[in-house]
Amino acid sequence: MRSRLEGAPSYDIAFLNLAWQSLDAVGALCNESYQMKLLLSLQQCISSMAKSHMEAYVSHLDIENVLVFMEHPELLQLIDPCNIVSQLLLAHMVAVQLSLRPIFCRERKQYTVTMFSIRMTRWIDKICSNIGLGYEEFLTWPLLVSKLHHTKTLEQHVLASPATSTGVIGGPVGSLVATR
Repeated sequence: MRSRLEGAPSYDIAFLNLAWQSLDAVGALCNESYQMKLLLSLQQCISSMAKSHMEAYVSHLDIENVLVFMEHPELLQLIDPCNIVSQLLLAHMVAVQLSLRPIFCRERKQYTVTMFSIRMTRWIDKICSNIGLGYEEFLTWPLLVSKLHHTKTLEQHVLASPATSTGVIGGPVGSLVATR
């Protein structure tokens, strides 16, 4: 798997900083342990995206681990459409997963993954419409990801070099250093 991720384009640090700032703002609202666990796994994934594709992929698996090991009542709270903080976290989780698409496609040996991202991008818009007014500042980054995905320009904005879902078009990218 590591060999399939070699040569993949780097993530744009400015884009990752937007994600981090957005998650940090949502973190101030988290008061349940399951929310904090999910928040920390999302933040770790964003930090890992700045370091290496392999770390980002493993961090994504950690997000899934957090979900799998939730107690049933916690999972019910997470998916409850009336639980604003959980809905904000879910919108960010979907945005992170959409941003990881270049890694997922390389991991699957050049197979482009479209259906999960098509369905998931609708989740962000639905979450935003359900949450209502007063939380727009917490949804700026997920809505940006959703908009860029709808216009098929997400990879142009999240990557530090031109790419498609199947590989690099442009030349090699210099080493990026994570600030987190």
